[in-house]
Amino acid sequence: MERKFFTNEMFDTILLESKHFNVVPSLGSLVEGWVLITPKQESLNFSVLSEERYSELERLISEIRNIQNSLYGNSVIFEHGPMQSCSKTGCGVDYAHLHMVPISFDLLTGIQKFLHIDLKFREIKSISEITSLNKSNLDYLYYRTHDNHQFCVFKPEFPSQIFRQVIAYYLGIPERYRWREYPETKMIEKTIRDFEAIRVCHEQ
Repeated sequence: MERKFFTNEMFDTILLESKHFNVVPSLGSLVEGWVLITPKQESLNFSVLSEERYSELERLISEIRNIQNSLYGNSVIFEHGPMQSCSKTGCGVDYAHLHMVPISFDLLTGIQKFLHIDLKFREIKSISEITSLNKSNLDYLYYRTHDNHQFCVFKPEFPSQIFRQVIAYYLGIPERYRWREYPETKMIEKTIRDFEAIRVCHEQ
Protein backbone atom coordinates (compact mmCIF):
# COMPACT_ATOMS: atom_id res chain seq x y z
CA MET A 1 0.00 0.00 0.00
CA GLU A 2 1.15 3.51 -0.69
CA ARG A 3 1.21 5.28 2.65
CA LYS A 4 1.25 9.08 2.70
CA PHE A 5 1.03 9.54 6.46
CA PHE A 6 3.61 9.83 9.27
CA THR A 7 6.67 10.78 7.27
CA ASN A 8 7.75 13.51 9.71
CA GLU A 9 6.20 16.19 7.53
CA MET A 10 4.12 18.96 9.08
CA PHE A 11 0.88 17.38 7.85
CA ASP A 12 1.76 14.18 9.75
CA THR A 13 1.53 15.90 13.13
CA ILE A 14 -0.61 13.75 15.43
CA LEU A 15 -3.29 16.03 16.85
CA LEU A 16 -5.19 13.35 18.80
CA GLU A 17 -5.01 9.61 19.12
CA SER A 18 -6.82 6.64 20.60
CA LYS A 19 -5.65 3.06 21.01
CA HIS A 20 -6.09 2.15 17.33
CA PHE A 21 -6.42 5.49 15.49
CA ASN A 22 -4.46 8.70 14.87
CA VAL A 23 -5.84 12.11 13.93
CA VAL A 24 -3.73 14.29 11.62
CA PRO A 25 -4.32 17.52 9.67
CA SER A 26 -5.25 16.92 6.05
CA LEU A 27 -2.80 17.81 3.34
CA GLY A 28 -4.65 20.12 0.95
CA SER A 29 -6.93 21.53 3.67
CA LEU A 30 -9.24 24.02 1.98
CA VAL A 31 -10.64 25.16 5.35
CA GLU A 32 -9.23 25.36 8.86
CA GLY A 33 -9.77 22.35 11.09
CA TRP A 34 -9.84 19.74 8.30
CA VAL A 35 -8.49 16.52 9.81
CA LEU A 36 -8.09 12.85 8.91
CA ILE A 37 -8.65 9.82 11.10
CA THR A 38 -6.27 7.02 10.13
CA PRO A 39 -6.04 3.52 11.61
CA LYS A 40 -2.73 2.59 13.22
CA GLN A 41 -2.96 -0.85 11.65
CA GLU A 42 -2.78 -0.68 7.87
CA SER A 43 -6.05 -1.14 5.99
CA LEU A 44 -7.35 0.06 2.65
CA ASN A 45 -10.65 1.50 3.89
CA PHE A 46 -12.87 1.81 6.96
CA SER A 47 -15.42 -0.79 5.91
CA VAL A 48 -13.17 -3.63 7.09
CA LEU A 49 -12.88 -2.64 10.77
CA SER A 50 -14.01 -4.92 13.57
CA GLU A 51 -17.05 -4.02 15.69
CA GLU A 52 -14.73 -3.15 18.56
CA ARG A 53 -12.86 -0.70 16.33
CA TYR A 54 -16.12 0.95 15.19
CA SER A 55 -17.06 1.66 18.81
CA GLU A 56 -13.68 3.25 19.39
CA LEU A 57 -13.97 5.19 16.15
CA GLU A 58 -17.32 6.65 17.17
CA ARG A 59 -15.90 7.85 20.49
CA LEU A 60 -13.02 9.51 18.67
CA ILE A 61 -15.37 11.12 16.14
CA SER A 62 -17.41 12.56 19.00
CA GLU A 63 -14.28 14.02 20.60
CA ILE A 64 -13.11 15.59 17.34
CA ARG A 65 -16.55 17.02 16.59
CA ASN A 66 -16.70 18.66 20.00
CA ILE A 67 -13.41 20.39 19.21
CA GLN A 68 -14.44 21.34 15.67
CA ASN A 69 -17.81 22.65 16.82
CA SER A 70 -16.19 24.84 19.47
CA LEU A 71 -13.58 26.23 17.09
CA TYR A 72 -15.16 26.29 13.64
CA GLY A 73 -18.82 25.21 13.70
CA ASN A 74 -20.54 22.19 12.18
CA SER A 75 -18.55 19.51 10.40
CA VAL A 76 -19.20 16.69 7.94
CA ILE A 77 -17.45 13.34 7.50
CA PHE A 78 -16.63 11.45 4.33
CA GLU A 79 -14.52 8.68 2.90
CA HIS A 80 -13.51 7.82 -0.65
CA GLY A 81 -13.47 4.04 -0.13
CA PRO A 82 -11.42 1.98 -2.60
CA MET A 83 -11.61 -1.81 -2.48
CA GLN A 84 -8.35 -2.25 -4.41
CA SER A 85 -5.06 -0.40 -4.39
CA CYS A 86 -4.30 2.13 -7.14
CA SER A 87 -8.00 2.95 -7.63
CA LYS A 88 -8.97 6.49 -8.63
CA THR A 89 -11.54 6.34 -5.85
CA GLY A 90 -8.77 6.37 -3.24
CA CYS A 91 -7.38 9.68 -4.54
CA GLY A 92 -3.86 8.28 -4.82
CA VAL A 93 -3.56 7.14 -1.19
CA ASP A 94 -3.79 3.38 -0.59
CA TYR A 95 -4.32 3.74 3.15
CA ALA A 96 -7.63 4.22 4.95
CA HIS A 97 -8.41 7.80 5.94
CA LEU A 98 -11.66 9.35 7.08
CA HIS A 99 -12.11 13.09 6.47
CA MET A 100 -13.70 15.35 9.11
CA VAL A 101 -14.26 18.81 7.64
CA PRO A 102 -15.76 21.92 9.32
CA ILE A 103 -18.20 23.02 6.62
CA SER A 104 -21.96 23.40 6.36
CA PHE A 105 -22.34 22.56 2.66
CA ASP A 106 -24.49 19.64 1.50
CA LEU A 107 -21.94 17.59 -0.41
CA LEU A 108 -24.48 15.16 -1.88
CA THR A 109 -26.39 18.02 -3.50
CA GLY A 110 -23.07 19.49 -4.62
CA ILE A 111 -22.09 16.35 -6.54
CA GLN A 112 -25.11 16.80 -8.80
CA LYS A 113 -24.95 20.60 -8.87
CA PHE A 114 -21.26 21.05 -9.68
CA LEU A 115 -20.05 17.76 -11.12
CA HIS A 116 -23.30 16.72 -12.84
CA ILE A 117 -22.93 13.16 -11.59
CA ASP A 118 -26.09 11.33 -10.57
CA LEU A 119 -25.29 8.94 -7.72
CA LYS A 120 -27.93 6.95 -5.86
CA PHE A 121 -26.87 7.30 -2.24
CA ARG A 122 -28.70 5.17 0.30
CA GLU A 123 -29.10 6.09 3.95
CA ILE A 124 -27.45 3.79 6.47
CA LYS A 125 -27.25 3.73 10.26
CA SER A 126 -23.50 3.21 10.55
CA ILE A 127 -20.34 2.94 8.49
CA SER A 128 -20.17 -0.63 9.82
CA GLU A 129 -23.06 -1.56 7.46
CA ILE A 130 -20.98 -0.97 4.34
CA THR A 131 -19.37 -4.41 4.25
CA SER A 132 -22.67 -6.30 4.45
CA LEU A 133 -24.23 -4.07 1.78
CA ASN A 134 -21.27 -4.28 -0.59
CA LYS A 135 -22.11 -7.68 -2.09
CA SER A 136 -20.09 -7.09 -5.27
CA ASN A 137 -16.98 -5.74 -3.52
CA LEU A 138 -17.28 -2.36 -5.25
CA ASP A 139 -15.62 0.94 -4.39
CA TYR A 140 -17.78 3.19 -2.24
CA LEU A 141 -18.35 6.75 -1.07
CA TYR A 142 -19.38 7.34 2.53
CA TYR A 143 -20.87 10.61 3.81
CA ARG A 144 -22.14 11.76 7.21
CA THR A 145 -23.95 15.07 7.67
CA HIS A 146 -23.33 17.43 10.59
CA ASP A 147 -26.43 15.98 12.31
CA ASN A 148 -25.29 12.37 11.79
CA HIS A 149 -27.38 11.21 8.85
CA GLN A 150 -25.18 8.68 7.05
CA PHE A 151 -25.12 7.65 3.39
CA CYS A 152 -23.17 5.40 1.04
CA VAL A 153 -23.09 4.51 -2.65
CA PHE A 154 -21.24 1.78 -4.58
CA LYS A 155 -19.62 1.69 -8.03
CA PRO A 156 -16.71 -0.12 -9.73
CA GLU A 157 -14.77 3.16 -9.52
CA PHE A 158 -15.44 6.85 -8.87
CA PRO A 159 -13.70 9.92 -10.29
CA SER A 160 -10.84 10.99 -8.06
CA GLN A 161 -11.49 13.35 -5.12
CA ILE A 162 -15.23 13.79 -5.68
CA PHE A 163 -15.95 15.29 -2.26
CA ARG A 164 -12.88 17.52 -2.38
CA GLN A 165 -13.97 18.81 -5.79
CA VAL A 166 -17.41 19.69 -4.44
CA ILE A 167 -15.97 21.53 -1.43
CA ALA A 168 -13.65 23.51 -3.70
CA TYR A 169 -16.61 24.51 -5.90
CA TYR A 170 -18.64 25.65 -2.91
CA LEU A 171 -15.68 27.75 -1.75
CA GLY A 172 -15.32 29.34 -5.20
CA ILE A 173 -11.85 27.84 -5.80
CA PRO A 174 -12.61 24.77 -7.96
CA GLU A 175 -9.06 24.46 -9.28
CA ARG A 176 -7.60 24.01 -5.78
CA TYR A 177 -9.10 20.60 -5.03
CA ARG A 178 -5.88 18.86 -6.11
CA TRP A 179 -4.06 18.27 -2.83
CA ARG A 180 -0.71 17.50 -4.43
CA GLU A 181 -0.64 20.84 -6.26
CA TYR A 182 -2.19 22.89 -3.46
CA PRO A 183 -1.01 21.56 -0.07
CA GLU A 184 -2.49 24.59 1.76
CA THR A 185 0.20 24.65 4.43
CA LYS A 186 -1.10 27.80 6.12
CA MET A 187 -4.41 26.08 6.80
CA ILE A 188 -2.55 23.10 8.22
CA GLU A 189 -0.43 25.31 10.47
CA LYS A 190 -3.55 27.01 11.82
CA THR A 191 -5.24 23.67 12.52
CA ILE A 192 -2.17 22.42 14.41
CA ARG A 193 -2.09 25.59 16.53
CA ASP A 194 -5.82 25.38 17.26
CA PHE A 195 -5.73 21.74 18.36
CA GLU A 196 -2.59 22.35 20.42
CA ALA A 197 -4.31 25.24 22.20
CA ILE A 198 -7.28 23.01 23.02
CA ARG A 199 -4.97 20.31 24.37
CA VAL A 200 -3.07 22.77 26.55
CA CYS A 201 -6.33 24.22 27.84
CA HIS A 202 -7.57 20.75 28.84
CA GLU A 203 -4.30 19.99 30.66
CA GLN A 204 -4.51 23.12 32.82
